[in-house]
Amino acid sequence: MHSWEDPYIRNFFTRKIMEWASLNLRQFSWRSDRNSYRVFIAEFLLQRTKSSQVAAVYPKFISKFPTEDAFKSATSEDFELLLKNLGLIKRIDYLLEIQKKMKASKFSFETIKPMEILGWPGVGNYTLSAFRCFARGERISLVDVNVIRVISRFFHFVSSKERPRNDPLFWKFADELLPDDNWDIYNYALIDFGSMVCVQKNPKCFSCILKDECSEYKEECSSNKVRK
Repeated sequence: MHSWEDPYIRNFFTRKIMEWASLNLRQFSWRSDRNSYRVFIAEFLLQRTKSSQVAAVYPKFISKFPTEDAFKSATSEDFELLLKNLGLIKRIDYLLEIQKKMKASKFSFETIKPMEILGWPGVGNYTLSAFRCFARGERISLVDVNVIRVISRFFHFVSSKERPRNDPLFWKFADELLPDDNWDIYNYALIDFGSMVCVQKNPKCFSCILKDECSEYKEECSSNKVRK
């Protein structure tokens, strides 16, 4: 039996991630606000951008545009001024296109069906899933580079796709690891764990709470290449 098929190993992984979350979860202003519009803005800004960068911009953005109506009145100059330090200049064009859609359809983030935002400029499966989880409370996993790295290393789960984030089987497996409750906390924790412990270079394996059952750590141990 492969480790990803073993119920004990799956339970160990989820339980340990939740234990780690209780002491180490990062605190960001957007994580305590479940307003659908604000969740969308936060997740949109976080795309391919470090949380620390967004932490410096998000409060200013929400202070200037606290509501959907305020967002609709924003100009391209407003967006440029607020987002100039985040990179991804296309993000400004995407926000303007989303703004145009909002004006044309008169929808509300609070009432729109989540699947209706899929395919909007800059909105893919990850942003959709984050919106569904954090704004609507749905039990759904998130799969980004951090999550992929943690799951792949721990379970030695190898995707058949060049980009695992585009692999439906990887998403399905990630869903199967979700706890029965507090899955939003679990999702945040898995992202944070990948950012703080199971990092790409020089991961903190020696002090990792997952190491006793981690496939990659066991392999490294057997080859005497334990990472500290």
